Amino acid sequence: MNILWWTRRDLRLADNALWDDIQERLSEPGSSLTILREPHNAEHARISESPLALPRMSSTRQRWEEQAWESFGYQVRQYGLSHRLVQGPLLDYLAKHHVDLVVFSHGYAWEERQAEKVVIATGIAHQGFHTYTLFSPEEALSAVLEPTFTPFRKRIEAHRGAKTFALGPSKPPEISPSPMGAFTLPTRPTEADAWTRLHEYIRPHGPATQYKTQRNGMLRWNDSTKFSLYLSLGLLSPQRIWNACLELEKQLGGSEEVYWIRFELLWREYFQWVAYTEGTRLFRPGGLKESGPSRISGDARRLNQWITGRTGDALVDAGMRELAATGYTSNRARQNLASYWIHNLQQPWRIGAAYFESQLLDYDPAANWGNWAYLAQCGNDPRPIRQFNTLKQAETYDPDGSYRRKWAGYNV
Repeated sequence: MNILWWTRRDLRLADNALWDDIQERLSEPGSSLTILREPHNAEHARISESPLALPRMSSTRQRWEEQAWESFGYQVRQYGLSHRLVQGPLLDYLAKHHVDLVVFSHGYAWEERQAEKVVIATGIAHQGFHTYTLFSPEEALSAVLEPTFTPFRKRIEAHRGAKTFALGPSKPPEISPSPMGAFTLPTRPTEADAWTRLHEYIRPHGPATQYKTQRNGMLRWNDSTKFSLYLSLGLLSPQRIWNACLELEKQLGGSEEVYWIRFELLWREYFQWVAYTEGTRLFRPGGLKESGPSRISGDARRLNQWITGRTGDALVDAGMRELAATGYTSNRARQNLASYWIHNLQQPWRIGAAYFESQLLDYDPAANWGNWAYLAQCGNDPRPIRQFNTLKQAETYDPDGSYRRKWAGYNV
């Protein structure tokens, strides 16, 4: 049997039902494995109405994902299984090679699901796995997905309780990540780095025990988990994080600080199923509402000021410059950057979302576009308007001005 693993957001070997299935199939005589990465068209813009060219991927994000692939290939080679690693368009490969089975991880946003339909239409045998989310559709969705997060969370928590997921050993196979260039961030896109971060963060007396209190910090590496950098490429399983939290909560006799990591995992989960059920609506100017923002085209001067961090707002400028320099900025900063673009500059939300897509190393289509629609009043926010006062936010979350000084040079 010729097996093709069409990799997507599933670049890990631990806690991966797809990889487990492949290993079992490869035990059959005559079986072979090819692992394919389909490079993104980095220059293909998501939207056409931006007054400035916004490529789908920045060069920094391209390098990040390429290095994740290199490290993944290194891991697979350690198993000693016969396999081929290839890069190129999936349909081209299927047209030129005999493939008996295509295996892949399901996606949840519209483009990802359309790509799966194209594969299915070839008539080649296929099998999909839910490796990116906590739950399968049967577990996550009721008859109709709740229109806002809180009812969804309450239903899941009532059903799930404090049960862990059935996973393998608490440590992955021994992995020696391949040498690779350094990024500005103190981590690399490897499964080994993901597990190191997990064990360093979620432990007694570790940063997780202060997560809820410190999560809005914008400057220090340990202010938040940074798990999104690994989750977005499938380097770490959300179930593994969930279990680690429950184990630490049990050791501490309960902890709202640690529980809040699971709370945020449920936010991530909710946005996946919003994208799954809403399809193209999430990406339209009006979002999920019948009537949304009327403005579609943006102002080039304001977009340039925002992108380059020259708006005159110290917090916004710091966040935008950090994003451009590193490919990352905190959730607290992201909320303020988006709010300022939408409400203060009164610009189309989709242009801001497309810029974030191009820059963020932890880009996740459902979370990115879901959060932007949420702030633009055309998503799943029950409030009629959600606008941040950036001056007040700076006073609250950067009281000594250290974040603004570091990234924007403001003397505050």
